[in-house]
Amino acid sequence: MAIVSGLFFFIKEILGRFSYPLNPVAIAKTIACVVITLSLLQPGVSSSIEVVTGDLAPRGNADGILNAADLMVLERIVLEGQTPSAEELLAGDVAPLGSPDGELNAGDLVVLERAVFGLITLPVTTSNDPPLPADINLISVSDPLSGQVQITGVAGSVAGGATVAIVNFETGDSVLVSANTDGSFTAGLQADFGHTLSVAILDSGGSPGPSVSVGVGTIIDMQITSPQEGVLIDSDSVLVSGIINGPVNTGVTVNGQVACVIGNRFYAENVPLLMGGNNLIVKAKTVDGLTTSLTRAVSSGGPGLMRLNVDSPCGYAAHTAAFTIINDSNLSIQQIDIDFDGDGVSDLGTTDPAAISEYTYSNPGVYPVTATITDALGATYSLVSTVVVSDVSVTDSMLQGLYVQMKDRLRRGATEGALNTVSSAAYEKYRDIFAGLDGSLSVIVDQLGVIDASSIGAEMAEYLIVREEAGVRYDYMIYLMRGEDGVWRINSM
Repeated sequence: MAIVSGLFFFIKEILGRFSYPLNPVAIAKTIACVVITLSLLQPGVSSSIEVVTGDLAPRGNADGILNAADLMVLERIVLEGQTPSAEELLAGDVAPLGSPDGELNAGDLVVLERAVFGLITLPVTTSNDPPLPADINLISVSDPLSGQVQITGVAGSVAGGATVAIVNFETGDSVLVSANTDGSFTAGLQADFGHTLSVAILDSGGSPGPSVSVGVGTIIDMQITSPQEGVLIDSDSVLVSGIINGPVNTGVTVNGQVACVIGNRFYAENVPLLMGGNNLIVKAKTVDGLTTSLTRAVSSGGPGLMRLNVDSPCGYAAHTAAFTIINDSNLSIQQIDIDFDGDGVSDLGTTDPAAISEYTYSNPGVYPVTATITDALGATYSLVSTVVVSDVSVTDSMLQGLYVQMKDRLRRGATEGALNTVSSAAYEKYRDIFAGLDGSLSVIVDQLGVIDASSIGAEMAEYLIVREEAGVRYDYMIYLMRGEDGVWRINSM
């Protein structure tokens, strides 16, 4: 058994095992992308590279002079399959003249040779800065009619004259349209209710810049069920709960705090409140970046004299939660009765607040917790909390589905949709890798292997992926993380 590192393994090993012919330049660019993007992910390193067009020599320390040495370097890359650096990929891509195509090939050799002999003049510099994204607020999608939708961008939605690429993540169908001089455009595409489309602007080399997502129909429907609008809360925190209907792996946050999602319900426990008026902003987000939000206005009278705290209001069965009673009054506590599981029956009666510690929930569910406290004067306080216990097999199914979703989208050529399943920290790395694999990607996806084992936590999960080749088993790990938006994504593979 061999343990290897994710996509680098496939670039290094799988490509060499295919029987069909592959473009050596594409292979070289693929391997270069892995090395290049590792450096791009380092702190303080910019992904924007300024180079002199056509200037490749000396390798690693281009001298700013266009001559025969530059032509020799490009010949080695194109004809011998040598690995280009990030700067060489940019500098050597000179064809078609004035509109590079993102590839290093014989066309680039011809153009560079003419430039070296002074027959043509190349642009002074080039950059890999991507085009600006489309303004999603100015783009709309019609309801489907006979399996077709119309995507409309009003003036200013994109740059004037830009080439707009629209892709259906669910089917792989795509269309290119040229925007008008005012940045407006209209395009038709096959799609149905619930599908998500990407809209991206192509750069001068024909590669898409950052994409934005737009849904067909209502993708997310959300309601806040508690607290009620305008209510006065006698506490400095509140439970916010509601109903969420959307795609699997839709995350919910309340004032930036990730909520527990179980089935079609969400719960955010202990959301802080300031004295006086507060706005509770509830946001839902899909893996493709589609969002919706609601705001609920409430008021707080400040912290209560008695409070019930729970250390981990969310978990997987069997889940153990620890509880604490906080007494800020000047009176001692005479009696505490706690119903941990919401069945109306006290599970613990005590006179000692320190006796309250932990309770284990064996089964998935939503458990309202009520503590009834009596002080030395006979006054009673009713304190409530909520514990959400999920079934880990449901999360496992969702995470495996995320891995399958990435592969399916790559197989269809919906690369931007596949990249949406990747965390922001790894986005540029895998964007370059997927771009480097180009036409080989759909074949390589089928070689990625199957999930063999997993370990799932509240914020992170890891999966063992197994692939067999010529009787040899190869294992590699995929790591997934839940982001600050509550959405799970692939962090590394």
